Amino acid sequence: MLSKLAKAMLTSTSIAPVLGAYGIVELVYGSDPKRALCWFLAGVGLVVVAWLMLQYARTHLPHTEISVERSSVKDSEVLTYLVTYLLPLIAKDSLDIDKNYLAAIYVFALIFVCIYYGNAFHFNPVLGLLGYHFYEVECADGMKHLYITANTIKTQKMERKVLQLSDYIFLEPKE
Repeated sequence: MLSKLAKAMLTSTSIAPVLGAYGIVELVYGSDPKRALCWFLAGVGLVVVAWLMLQYARTHLPHTEISVERSSVKDSEVLTYLVTYLLPLIAKDSLDIDKNYLAAIYVFALIFVCIYYGNAFHFNPVLGLLGYHFYEVECADGMKHLYITANTIKTQKMERKVLQLSDYIFLEPKE
């Protein structure tokens, strides 16, 4: 189990689209293209981190058998994330890193902390781009977990071999 590291990686990779949006804003406002490139490279770097985490989990973590009693789709939580992503863009003038880097760090840290400690991983656009879907599953013991899979779940009850990324996050890796 990767635990805190997996949670931190899922959190940071989920905000990668914000970095791309900042790069676009830099280009639109006619800033130095090197600044936009830095934002884009940071976003792409987080995509690579997500992919590497998935590869590491697939090759190094042991499989665990789980018994799912109920499941529900969580990909629809995207609207919550869109609001989160738009917040830094709406406040772009006050978050201008050249002028006020502490405010930008604060906002990104706040978003990170809220997602991390709120276990709000119900959508990650980077993993979505890599073909994964998000489900909330209730196991036979009554506990609810986030279930990340490249497959579509079509039944409520199922037995699966998964990788446990953290206490409440299971990954069914692509084979």
